Amino acid sequence: MFKSGRFVADHLEDPAPDQVQPNGVDLTLDAVFEQTSPGRIGTDGKTVGDRAPVDDANGVYHLDPGGYIVRYADRIVIP
Repeated sequence: MFKSGRFVADHLEDPAPDQVQPNGVDLTLDAVFEQTSPGRIGTDGKTVGDRAPVDDANGVYHLDPGGYIVRYADRIVIP
């Protein structure tokens, strides 16, 4: 089922008007992290591996090939 950008925006806390598009919402970036140690999921629970923030130069990130974790600046409220 397709939902409009306005529907999605209603589940964000105070999106800027220019974030709302006809087919969705443009999320804003807060931070980028590189995984420095592995996590683990076992029968006794989970462990999140260590992460290090990736530095940006004037708001621009240079990312080498690999996996990264992003943290959005927008808070999403899932009903």
